[in-house]
Amino acid sequence: MKQRNNATTQQRNNATTQQRNNFKYWKTSSVFLFLILVFSSLIHAQETLAEPEIHYYYIEEASYDLLKPTNIITKEDRTLKLEFDNDKITAFFDDFIIYSYMREFEWSQHTQMHKYYLIQLDSEHKESDLLALDEIVYSEYVGELEGELFGTPNDYDASDITTAFYPHPQNGESFSVSGINANEHLELVKARQAWNITTGNPNIVIGVKDRLFYNNHPDLIDKIFASEIPVWSDEGEPGAGNSHGVNVMGAAAADTNNGIGIAAIGYDSSLFPIAGMSRHGATLFLAENYPSVKVVNISSGFFTSNVNNNGPQQEAYELAWDFHNVTVVAAAGNGFITSSSSTSYAVPASYDNVISVSSVGSQNEYGTVGTNEKMYDWKDVHELHIEVSNSTFQHNDKVDLVAPGYSVATTNGHDEYRVSYGTSYSSPMVAGTVALMYDVYPTITPDEVRDILKATADDISHIPENDPYIDGLGAGRLNAYAAVLMAKCEFTQESGLDLI
Repeated sequence: MKQRNNATTQQRNNATTQQRNNFKYWKTSSVFLFLILVFSSLIHAQETLAEPEIHYYYIEEASYDLLKPTNIITKEDRTLKLEFDNDKITAFFDDFIIYSYMREFEWSQHTQMHKYYLIQLDSEHKESDLLALDEIVYSEYVGELEGELFGTPNDYDASDITTAFYPHPQNGESFSVSGINANEHLELVKARQAWNITTGNPNIVIGVKDRLFYNNHPDLIDKIFASEIPVWSDEGEPGAGNSHGVNVMGAAAADTNNGIGIAAIGYDSSLFPIAGMSRHGATLFLAENYPSVKVVNISSGFFTSNVNNNGPQQEAYELAWDFHNVTVVAAAGNGFITSSSSTSYAVPASYDNVISVSSVGSQNEYGTVGTNEKMYDWKDVHELHIEVSNSTFQHNDKVDLVAPGYSVATTNGHDEYRVSYGTSYSSPMVAGTVALMYDVYPTITPDEVRDILKATADDISHIPENDPYIDGLGAGRLNAYAAVLMAKCEFTQESGLDLI
C-alpha cells in the first residue's frame, strides 16, 4: 500500500531543540486531543450522544505541512471539520467523519517522523479512501491505540500474598488456589543468583507504557524516576480490581529489600511510567528525551494477521532501538483470555525491533496434582491447565522467549498486592532483567541484549506437554542469572565462567 512521489519534503531540524521544548510540542498536540475527548464526554453526558467507534489511521503527507490544518472546528456532534489552505484538501476531508486529528510526532528530533498524522474515523477499511487524495502517500489502519492489556531480600517470601486465580477456557471451570509461594516465578528464572552479580542501578530506568498508574503505592513510590513529564492515567485512578499499570510496574521493579510487600527482578532499577500517548509514540519520546531510560516495557497491543514492518509504528521502534540504543520488550498476547487465536500475532511484540515474550508456568513442580485434583501451572509448561490445549497464551514464530506468566506476585491498587496472570507480567520480568544487563554492560546494544537473552534461555523443548507449541516459544525460558552473567562477561572479556 505504500506509495511515494517525487515532491520535495521540507525538513525542519529539531535536533538541537531542548527536552523541555520537545515535550511542549507533544504536550500541545496531546492536550488538544485530550481536551477534545473531555469536551466530547461532557456533550455525551448532557445529550446522550453515542460514543464514537475507535478506528485510528496513520496517513503520510507527500510533502511537509501539506496536511497541517489552518483551523480545526469541533461540531455539535463532536466530529471535526478540518480547514486547509488548499480548498481541495478541505473538501476531501469533509467527506469523512473525523473524531480526532493530530501530528503525533511533532516533538521528535527525527524529522522524517513529522510527516505522519493520526486520524480517528468512524469505521475501518478506509485505507483506500484516504489514498484517493494525491497529497496522501501512505495509509495504515491501526485500530485502537491502547489495544488489549496483556498482568533473598527481606521481602522475598511475600508470605501474606498466597492466593492465585486461574482462569479456564471452559465456563465455570476457573478456580482460585490458596497457599501458593509468591516468589516461585523469581526462583524459576534464578533471580537471586542474578542479584549476586548486580542488584541493578537506580540510574538505569525502565520505561513502562501502560495505563491505570498509581505512583504512590508504598512499594513503588521510591522507584519512580524523577522527571518533568506529567504522568496521568487515561482512565482515572486505579482500583483494586483494575490497576494494570500498577501491576506491570511491580512485576518489573517493585521496591526490593525494603521490608514490605514483594521483591521484583529489577531490584534497584528505577521506573518511568508514561500514559496519554500511543505505545510507539511513548517509546520514541522516552528514547529521545531521557538517556537514563534503557529499556521500555509494553504490556498491551492488538492482534493482526499481517505484521507491517514498514509503517510509522515500526519506524518509531526502529529509531528507539537502532539510533537511541533503547531495548523494547512487549507482551506477546494472552491467547484464550483475549478470545483470540493463540497463534495470532500481537503488535508491537511482533515487530522486528521489539522482543516478544510469552508465558510458561512457575508455581508447581512437573507432575503435581493439586488438592482440588487439578493439574495446572507446572513449571516451564506452556499450558496453564495441563492437557487443556486451548489454555495457553501466545505461541508463534515472532516469540523470542518465554517467562513465568501464570502466577506472578505484584503490586495492586493504591497499597495492595495480588498474584496476576498474563504475558503482561512475563514481559516486565524480561524488561527488569534487561535493566540488570545494562548495569553490568553499559554500552550493550539492543541487538546484543536480544542475542544474549536467547542464547542463555533455558531449553524447555524436552517437556512432552510443550511439543505442540515448541516452534512458537522462541529460544526457551528466561534465565536471568545466565543472561546477566553473559552480559558481564561480554563487557569485561572474562572467560571460563560456568553459566548454570
